[in-house]
Amino acid sequence: MTDSEILNHPILAGFKCPAEYKDAQVPLHKGNPLIEALPPIYEPDEVFTLLTEFPEYDDRQRSWGKQTRMHCVQQIKHFMQPLPYHVRLESAFSRIIRDGYTVRNPLSPIYTRQFSIGFQKILEAGLNGEGKNITGNRPSASGFAIIGISGVGKTTAVERTLLLYPQVIQHVRYQQHSFILKQLVWLKLECPASGSLKVLCQNFFRQVDLILGTNYYKTHMNSRSTKESLLVPMAQIASLHGIGVLVIDEIQRLKKVKNSGREEMLEYFTELINTIGVPVVLVGTYKCMFLFESTFAEARRASGQGDHILSQMKDEADWNFFLESLWELQWTKKVCPLTDELRKVMYEEAQGIPDIAVKLYMNTQWEVISSETDEQAIEITPKIIRNVALKSLKLLRPMLQALKNGDQKALEEFEDLKPDWLTLNEYIKKMEEKIEIEGRIAREHLRAVRQKEKNNHLVELVILATNLGLNRDEAEKVAVTVLETSNNTAELTNMRQQVAALILDSKGLTKGESVESFDRVINMENAKKRRKVKLEMEDSNPWKIVYEALSRNVPVREALEKSNLLKPPMKEFGL
Repeated sequence: MTDSEILNHPILAGFKCPAEYKDAQVPLHKGNPLIEALPPIYEPDEVFTLLTEFPEYDDRQRSWGKQTRMHCVQQIKHFMQPLPYHVRLESAFSRIIRDGYTVRNPLSPIYTRQFSIGFQKILEAGLNGEGKNITGNRPSASGFAIIGISGVGKTTAVERTLLLYPQVIQHVRYQQHSFILKQLVWLKLECPASGSLKVLCQNFFRQVDLILGTNYYKTHMNSRSTKESLLVPMAQIASLHGIGVLVIDEIQRLKKVKNSGREEMLEYFTELINTIGVPVVLVGTYKCMFLFESTFAEARRASGQGDHILSQMKDEADWNFFLESLWELQWTKKVCPLTDELRKVMYEEAQGIPDIAVKLYMNTQWEVISSETDEQAIEITPKIIRNVALKSLKLLRPMLQALKNGDQKALEEFEDLKPDWLTLNEYIKKMEEKIEIEGRIAREHLRAVRQKEKNNHLVELVILATNLGLNRDEAEKVAVTVLETSNNTAELTNMRQQVAALILDSKGLTKGESVESFDRVINMENAKKRRKVKLEMEDSNPWKIVYEALSRNVPVREALEKSNLLKPPMKEFGL
């Protein structure tokens, strides 16, 4: 660890504002000042508008001097054209921030109780069988990971989304009562270059001090401080200031950590989510595929959010929309419309990576502007773009070439270009919630998703074929035939109809009889699903109490205690 790893400026600083409370529409959000002080829940069209950033542009600017126009081109660096993915990402952040606050209402008795009990005891105790910590609180926080190729815009997308929300909200009075609190809606940190958990904790205190004007770094840092001793006050501060979401960027740096350091940090993030209730989002490149094999993966599976896996854009609608918006910012003397040939060469040279496309377009304009003369205006051509790519993207050339050729051996040399297929595919198959997969990688991983669907559909079709009178072997044969014929792309309803048609036609039934028989079987299946089993038990039977409690989603332990089939440990031992 070096002093240079202790940051003396915020990684990302947002705006501060006094609390202005708005009536929450969602019932679970009502009466919670941490939620009611947030901006409204944005609709997709509002997100597009808020995230869009275009430099000020006017056609008359093309008549300005060379150097002035070159400075104008520099503005493209800040260009932001939102895409559908950005809307989905904002929605994910909006949900996890509010959901994490629902059980951390500072006006609730549990909020006060956690400070009297102490965070050391809360972290040590973990969660009981009902999913509650020792304060009696059941954390509702979520976590997810954003993983993708360098330059695809992960950090930009996250930062632009966070900046839609105030970073600090100053509360003074809520519902005619004094309520003093500095709410820290979001905090973004970078994983230290050394991957040290102690340095991460130190940077946490330092960043909070810089943003809130507090003195936590000096209070908790001394020569005897250890990473273990810093975790507890970190959790306490996160609760005291109501951190809405903690974002850790560059998480791939953990890969270099030896021994148990990596698992220790991921376990701590898991504790923050599960025990304290602070949402955590991890951002990194494909080097951090270990996230899919860790305890943090279990926390994400339980959260229901779904991870975000990004690769270069496909040469389709989103790329065209992005490039058309970018092409409008043109400061060369002669306007060059975006042709199919230019579109094609831009994709070939940038390989669908937005950051590279922006840099290539800027360098191309600089090249054209510098070559212009008073007598001759030069137009952007495919040849100029290729020449500029050769000069300005020299260091990236081997990686871009590997992507272009799909050279698996070459791609293996660049860990940031492709994930570990086996790890990711197995993770996708296990996940119950949807995983957001963006870009060219989506096609390749769609096979894993379809395989999961295929397995589920096969079971459904075999059951249907059996109900229509076939034995097990015949049913499997018909189901496999329908799956292979449809290439698993048809809707399940259509495949069920195909199975029914094959079987009923083979029995020589007319079309009307086939439909009638199929409808009868489907109605029988639906009736089975709707039918509820009613247990005939005497009222004095304790298991009837357990059954009725479980039908109301009462936790198992509580149901057993209520029926006196299980005693609390203190009573069991007569204490």
